[in-house]
Amino acid sequence: MDNRAYWLWLQHAFGAGSRKPAVILRRMHSVQAFYEAGPSFWQTCQYITEKEYYALIHYLPERALPLLEYYEKVGQQVLTPDDAAYPERLRQLIDFPCALYVRGKLPPVDQVLSIGVVGSRKADASAIESARTISAELAARGVVIVSGGAVGIDSAAHSGALRAGGKTICVLPCGLNYPYLMDNAAMREHIAESGALVTEYPENAGVFRGTFTVRNRLISGLSSGILVVSAARKSGTLITAARATDQNRDIFVVPGPAGDERWAGSAALIQDGACAVETADDILCEYAAQIENFPATLSSETEKDSSFSEKISEKIEKNDSKDVNSLKTGENHLDELSGDAVTLWQVLCAQPRHINELTAASLLPAHRVLAALTELELAGLCESLAGGFYRAARGAKP
Repeated sequence: MDNRAYWLWLQHAFGAGSRKPAVILRRMHSVQAFYEAGPSFWQTCQYITEKEYYALIHYLPERALPLLEYYEKVGQQVLTPDDAAYPERLRQLIDFPCALYVRGKLPPVDQVLSIGVVGSRKADASAIESARTISAELAARGVVIVSGGAVGIDSAAHSGALRAGGKTICVLPCGLNYPYLMDNAAMREHIAESGALVTEYPENAGVFRGTFTVRNRLISGLSSGILVVSAARKSGTLITAARATDQNRDIFVVPGPAGDERWAGSAALIQDGACAVETADDILCEYAAQIENFPATLSSETEKDSSFSEKISEKIEKNDSKDVNSLKTGENHLDELSGDAVTLWQVLCAQPRHINELTAASLLPAHRVLAALTELELAGLCESLAGGFYRAARGAKP
């Protein structure tokens, strides 16, 4: 059987963005070995929910074979962590995707500099121009531009890279065949001609709550650093910045007008230590020592000659805070949230608490607290109140 079928089976059971496949590979030497262990073994795994167990026994790897045949027929790739073409950058993530569906040709992000560009969908003209110009200048010098294909800053980043004749990656929050933002369909066609459309959702999977947050970790995961252009104080962009921080990626921010609420999140990032930049050269100078021999720099971060499951085991063992027992958290599905969101969730309560109290209690920087609060709100676990106060959502118990 095609080994990729086991990965698609695992992805179907646990969903996009789950950390549980990493836990499985800590215990088993391969996904096939986990499958062959069978239902009696799966029942002993306390981190597997009843819903996930049901999926494991009813959607077998054989059912993924027609999907693999379909993608081959239409000329699209299905990459799993065992494939040589699967980005090493993503293998390093604790919540690595079990499968990537690719249309076009994925640029070699492990061998070249790549910058993720994120920001507001409702950005003003100056922000749009900054994103487009910086992306074009970076792409013209061989940098891969990564973004999410949305309107606003995303579209400006992609179009800037295309205008410069460079390569760009569009990471989608849905399947490749889903009619997502059809006004941008022509742009996506151009992206696929010189770069790639990438998603971890199969063919016709649609957009729903949570897919953007799950998608954003791949934008930062594929990138050497993230450029933030125009982020409000409560913005999904801050979630991407927080995930980039968790992944040890660099954070660059284009400064905005002082006091402008549309740039308040950007200002908070700079205040907390992000690098303020205005041009492509400001970003490139940060990588001057790496650009000439970038593959060697990446190789030093991980031993490429060790097996994938061994590297995952080592990563998990070094991260005691993400214990196996913490992966089963009942109805709230905290295993699908970022580490910062889980930390903040633990200090929330039913009584309103001011954001300053939450910042002090969580020991997180202000911009990461804001990002985590936004993530919890999107997940329905947190409510924002007037005057900068927050509390746990009704019926949710920290």
